[in-house]
Amino acid sequence: MKLFGTKEAPAGLVTAPEVTASIHENGIVFFDKQQGVLFSSNRIGALVWQAADRRQSLDGITAQVAREFDVPFDEVAADAAQFLAELERNGIMRRTRN
Repeated sequence: MKLFGTKEAPAGLVTAPEVTASIHENGIVFFDKQQGVLFSSNRIGALVWQAADRRQSLDGITAQVAREFDVPFDEVAADAAQFLAELERNGIMRRTRN
């Protein structure tokens, strides 16, 4: 199990400080300690989040997922952006204020 802290991600997103992430062979589970809520995703979601947590660009994330899972770049780009937006909506990631 790997746990990750707060780091900047694409488009000014950061993992919320009250969120703990646990990666396992089938994907990822996020736990929001403040709200007591679990959020889970598959392996692709785990890969997208890990790359975002390492501050990789959306294009870089898209290229990596497209290559590893043999999926068209444009399809991955839309899905990755949507997934990151969903993480933001659910309070897993937040926008930084610069």
